[in-house]
Amino acid sequence: MVKDTASNVLSQAKDDTSLRMHFLPLDCTAGSGGCVPLLPEEKDVVIEVDSGYLDIGGSRDMEFLTGTWPSLLPLGELRLVKAAPFDGCSPLENSEVASGALIVAKRGGCAFGDKVMHGQAAGAAGVIVADTTGAAIQRIGASADQARGITIPGLMVSKATGDELVGRLDDGFDVVVALAPQPGMAAAWLELAMTEWPEEKSDAAVAFRQLKAKNAGSTERLAWLQGELKRRYPPVTSKKDEL
Repeated sequence: MVKDTASNVLSQAKDDTSLRMHFLPLDCTAGSGGCVPLLPEEKDVVIEVDSGYLDIGGSRDMEFLTGTWPSLLPLGELRLVKAAPFDGCSPLENSEVASGALIVAKRGGCAFGDKVMHGQAAGAAGVIVADTTGAAIQRIGASADQARGITIPGLMVSKATGDELVGRLDDGFDVVVALAPQPGMAAAWLELAMTEWPEEKSDAAVAFRQLKAKNAGSTERLAWLQGELKRRYPPVTSKKDEL
């Protein structure tokens, strides 16, 4: 017995590629916060791909978080196309170029699931939602009814990444993207989002150093962290500087 959302993914995999299945017994003890492989030799098996990199010409500085519904990340290189309308909140007017491509739509105006459903109706391979708030990114969700019908991935990227992608498209560049799975980054972004910053900058130094050390391997998260510090604790301009 599998959930209907899982059945959708299995049907898609069967249609798209040769399918190999491995049944993995899970321990889903109440109160544990999630399920983990039951057998010791399978503890390192990745249950879910919650994040990864946008691979553009071999550069992997741009991170994404996946939607919370089951879906398969498309393989190979994909064209990047800007949604029209850009918010993706109505049927896409550029479906002829959206078909088979990754669509980038800005955050806001409607639910995340609506954007993905409109991309799917246009034949897109996936939908990238570009944040517009500058906040630490989180995984996006869809309603229960939408999740049962969605078969393509929805990805959230930061405002900095979204601005970079859209800037290249607006400048007339052909952008080709490959999705490189790298599970585990959703938790790191969540910690950034949940951090309680003290009022005084001097008191924030310890939290900043700890978060900087934890995210040392991520160019994007370090840049976000530095920007957040400046936003929360702007430099004080002295009267001498004003003169």
